[in-house]
Amino acid sequence: MKITADDIIEDQPPKQEFIKAPDGHGFIMTNNEYHSLEAISSTSLKYLEESSLHFENRDLFKMESPSLNLGTAVHTLTLEPEKFEVEFAKEPVNALKNTTIGKAKWQEFEENLGDKTPIGVKDLELGERMSLNLRTILHDYLKTGIKERSFFSEYRGMKTKCRPDLLFETPNGWIIFDVKTTKDISKLERIIEEYRYDRAMAWYRRVMTDNGYNIIGCVLAFVESAGSSHEVKLRMLQSEDLANADNEIEELMIKHETFKQTGKVIGMIKPIEIFKWKKQQNDT
Repeated sequence: MKITADDIIEDQPPKQEFIKAPDGHGFIMTNNEYHSLEAISSTSLKYLEESSLHFENRDLFKMESPSLNLGTAVHTLTLEPEKFEVEFAKEPVNALKNTTIGKAKWQEFEENLGDKTPIGVKDLELGERMSLNLRTILHDYLKTGIKERSFFSEYRGMKTKCRPDLLFETPNGWIIFDVKTTKDISKLERIIEEYRYDRAMAWYRRVMTDNGYNIIGCVLAFVESAGSSHEVKLRMLQSEDLANADNEIEELMIKHETFKQTGKVIGMIKPIEIFKWKKQQNDT
């Protein structure tokens, strides 16, 4: 069921006004505005996988780190470079925190940071190199694709949302692109499985389908952060993998619906898969 941004933010003070994209594709809002809206997203699924209580209290588990900031910076530099200076602030250079001058520089930086994301000079240089490689390989898709739009839907009375990095229209339908950074691009299958990128893409396809889009492909665009080459690889997920992930999503949503209706948590305590873990250790 397709719903609007106003439906999502109803009864959530302060109410914000979001702009429907002039071309009719989703809503235009900042990344922070999107994340502030209370709805289930692809990143929420890892909490639902543990339990509905984990999902309801997910703010307790929010992470911030230089590596996460680097990933966000690469996204912005690749997809919306014109917004980088608005969303990021370069950390002070040659400002040791154990010196009087350094302390003053950091204090001024932190006082003026606001909602911007801090990024170190070395990470910024690295992000720019990674972004250049991505933009080179994705050039044709970026040229006409739709970048960083927000979409909303509803399933079984639960509000849902997604924010695809890039949507590319073909004569037969739409392709979703999701940009990912990784330290070791040679282990893509293991990375996709470990971080459940298949499930995230199945979620995108689900919400976009609700919004009337015929999704014919889901592509992960990887760029390597380690080393000096910053290699880029594009990988399209198989329909079977997306279907299996979608079935898993269905189970999670039904469990959460039960929680919303009854307040009862289903399957929070999980067994340790010792034998599987030992096998993985032996494989490595």
